[in-house]
Amino acid sequence: MRKFELVPKFLTLFTLLTVSFLTVYGQESMAPAPTNGCGEGNYAGEIARFTALIEKDPSAFKLYVARGKNYAGQNDHVNALKDFNKALELNPKSDAAHMGIGGVYHHRGNLPKADAAFTKAIELNPANSGAYVTRAILRLGDRNFDQQSLADLEKAITFDAKFSEGYYVRARVLQLMGRKQEAHDDYFRAGQVLTGEIEGTIEDECKSHIYVQRGWINTALQRTPGALADYNTAIEIESNYFLARYYRGALMLGLRNYLAAVSDFDKAIELNPTHAKSYKERAIAYDKLGAKDKAADDRKKYEELKEVK
Repeated sequence: MRKFELVPKFLTLFTLLTVSFLTVYGQESMAPAPTNGCGEGNYAGEIARFTALIEKDPSAFKLYVARGKNYAGQNDHVNALKDFNKALELNPKSDAAHMGIGGVYHHRGNLPKADAAFTKAIELNPANSGAYVTRAILRLGDRNFDQQSLADLEKAITFDAKFSEGYYVRARVLQLMGRKQEAHDDYFRAGQVLTGEIEGTIEDECKSHIYVQRGWINTALQRTPGALADYNTAIEIESNYFLARYYRGALMLGLRNYLAAVSDFDKAIELNPTHAKSYKERAIAYDKLGAKDKAADDRKKYEELKEVK
């Protein structure tokens, strides 16, 4: 059974998935970084579960935040906002609800409102590591905020030295600033944190996600065999984990193994038909294989999903 643990630092899936990260293999871009969460992807099941819990206890604001997070995960941002706002109605001091609202506005491209929501989360809970990280992500690429982003990430890491996202988002900021060795060191630290979590006593469902995170870090460090081994292990633990399929597909795409990439994207789309980037990446693989009609269909589907607000 899925573990229900709603902590203030949670990072919504769609927030990090909107970030473009470095190019590793020349033609194709590295897939965006995964978030730190367990069992992401079974959104419909989780929505049903939290709906049943809300019916039993309609005053529990955390349940609305949790359900809102899952609505957001399947791109239903209207219902996500309704749940996050309901949580604030029940508890105006819920920093997690403001985090969720910030994620929705980020996905919609309303960056000022997203920034304001993350800032409000920090005001309500100055020790919310996730809020500092998501605000830094929001400002990636804006050179006016490089130093502020580094300060945010330093706070996130200070409050939680084992918060892997803090290290690898800081690595990205440092990379954009041309500080390559410091960026490499932070990617390495993130990998060490994730290895410690894998070796710890956690449930397999969480462990599969951590393997996916470490696989992404190994890709950032250009450790392709290690990345592939991590994605394979995640799939062995949880075969229907769509993020593991997506990231392995992205790795295969970067390695120009287009048939394997299509196979993994097929499974990722079967498991989560609203994950826009799976269609976008599969279109690239289809183009390389000469399947132009299929590539065009996937690009059309990607644009449709991307426009869902």
